[in-house]
Amino acid sequence: MKANSSKIQKNLLNIEPAVIKWARLEAGYTVEDIAKKLNLKESSVISIEETGLISLPQLEKLAHEVYKRPLLFFFMKSPPSSTIKKDFRSVQENEIDSLSPKIRAVIRKVKNFQLSLKELYDNKNPFDPIHKKFKLSINSDPIDSANKLREYLNIEPLDLKKLNKDKVYDFYRNLLEKKGVFVFQYALDEAFRGFALYDKEFPIITISSYDFPSGKTFTLFHELAHILLNTNDLFKDDLNSNEVIEIFCNKFAAEFLVPIYVLLNHQIVVNHSSMEWEESVLESLANEFKVSKETILRRLLDSNKTTKQYYLYCRNKWKIAFKQHRDKLKESDGGPAPWRTWIAERGKGYTQSILNSYYSGTIDETKASEYLNIKINYFDKLQEALK
Repeated sequence: MKANSSKIQKNLLNIEPAVIKWARLEAGYTVEDIAKKLNLKESSVISIEETGLISLPQLEKLAHEVYKRPLLFFFMKSPPSSTIKKDFRSVQENEIDSLSPKIRAVIRKVKNFQLSLKELYDNKNPFDPIHKKFKLSINSDPIDSANKLREYLNIEPLDLKKLNKDKVYDFYRNLLEKKGVFVFQYALDEAFRGFALYDKEFPIITISSYDFPSGKTFTLFHELAHILLNTNDLFKDDLNSNEVIEIFCNKFAAEFLVPIYVLLNHQIVVNHSSMEWEESVLESLANEFKVSKETILRRLLDSNKTTKQYYLYCRNKWKIAFKQHRDKLKESDGGPAPWRTWIAERGKGYTQSILNSYYSGTIDETKASEYLNIKINYFDKLQEALK
């Protein structure tokens, strides 16, 4: 719709009130938040949302800096339906409403990347998508399903002994991207470990960059289970969820990474008689299976080799260590070169797909820059870092 369809009243634009209010709610901001960002009183923000009268500079700031939407979006006659509620139908509405602006922005960004892939490849995944060949049902046995997936991927337990534990996540991430599942990584809210956006051609998994590598690996396979079940997901840091599908996905991920028959026959476990486990012993097992100590202890709990009280004691202790790790990452001013961070965020699969199309002449520099959301002068650095 053309911008000139709006009326100018006393140097103010007349925007449809429902649209401007919807933009705030969809972005997860309060009236107080917007008042601070526009340097206005809360009553003035309420008045804007009730009348639709707003100055052009104010609208431009809201569009470009706050809501990250095209200016013409605000000249719609009525607001669209909530895309987040549509994407996560299985999540309770009150949980969706309480999502922060931060995680909402990440969801929108990843959705845009998904749309870019559809446009680039004419809605046909260039890889052989795993979710078309290997399917799950909520009525399946998660243990049996995990073992079958391991066979499908030709990965045996303890196969990755020579690989550093911190590199296993990258190994699995690259493997899944070659199987048509694009994996992104962004800073998420404390409560969330990741989310999955199912699509018939371009399924997406997003992992919290704040997590430890072993935690990211668990989340990766939890979300893969959702993709194989053809469902979307917002994965919270709650391994005690009573939701049937979350229980299934947790068991599936745990069994894939730590097959229970292998763990129980491990010499350390066979010779262990106590219900409590020294941290050094758990660390040794975690290093062999390339997972977290918590995943090992949870598997032992599932097999009645420890108590729930002891598991919760250790889990709370490790959560404190994780919080310190996350806070350290937040405060860090240094880090890798920006193009390496961009690759970590977008994944090698997505980044290489766009660059290949650009260097082959399939798309021009403007389109490539739009798809990557990165300036063209960094493309050669990106390509070099991907080698």
